[in-house]
Amino acid sequence: MEMKLLFFLLSAILFQSSISIYAMEQIKRGWVALKDVTQMRSHSIFVFPNNFLGSS
Repeated sequence: MEMKLLFFLLSAILFQSSISIYAMEQIKRGWVALKDVTQMRSHSIFVFPNNFLGSS
């Protein structure tokens, strides 16, 4: 009985730590993606006026 309880406790701790590691990875990946999007936005802002000026 005690071994089973210890096993559940240990697995819960491992599960929780793996979830927090996964969450941290997702946050890091999210920030990188957000940075990429903002960089692309700023580039497209510079690109579009030139295209509009050239086409008119």
